[in-house]
Amino acid sequence: MEQATREQLLALIAEQEATIGKLSGSVEELSGSVEELRRKVAELEGKLGGPPSGKSLPSFIKPDRKKAGSSEPRKHRAQAFVRRCEQPTERVVHALDKCQHCGTTLLGGSVKRRRQVLHIPLVPVSVVEHLYIERRCPVCGKRNVPKVELSGQVVGKNRLSSETMAMIASLREVGRLLLNRICSTSGPTASCRSCSPSSNYQWFPRTTTPPREPCGHRW
Repeated sequence: MEQATREQLLALIAEQEATIGKLSGSVEELSGSVEELRRKVAELEGKLGGPPSGKSLPSFIKPDRKKAGSSEPRKHRAQAFVRRCEQPTERVVHALDKCQHCGTTLLGGSVKRRRQVLHIPLVPVSVVEHLYIERRCPVCGKRNVPKVELSGQVVGKNRLSSETMAMIASLREVGRLLLNRICSTSGPTASCRSCSPSSNYQWFPRTTTPPREPCGHRW
């Protein structure tokens, strides 16, 4: 610039004046746009009922709720809606003996998760036969037969145990099942399907009235 001639300097000044004029026009144009945007914002605020920072809010906007302080104790429910774990009668442990990635032998470990499966086993009928052994005394020659009291297991001379009779009475009186249906689904009373219920009624509890119809009819 020190070696520039007068004509070069005048040309540079003229170029800068032209640039300043263009920038001034852009500033005026942007100022007009800003004023237009401010006017539109004011119109929208008027429709919404005021600026966002004001106290009045539209009806569809819910106010913020204050979060409860962490110092307050947690309110316990009267009834917890969780799945309770029962006392297991059998445990099956699932563990890997070797690493799935490198094949290294694995030992020990901790329980990662557990799952309980409730199962009611189907067991066969238990037929308990009481044998009364007669023994003869070698001294006096008299015969000895034990007198076993089974009043805690059976009622009278019935074949069914007290627990089985209670189950049948519950199915009949509470479950309202037909006696022929109980016969067909009960192992120890399955033989009554070939006879009339009246002839086999001595195997059922005395809490019900003996039926008069044969097995093929509804009782």
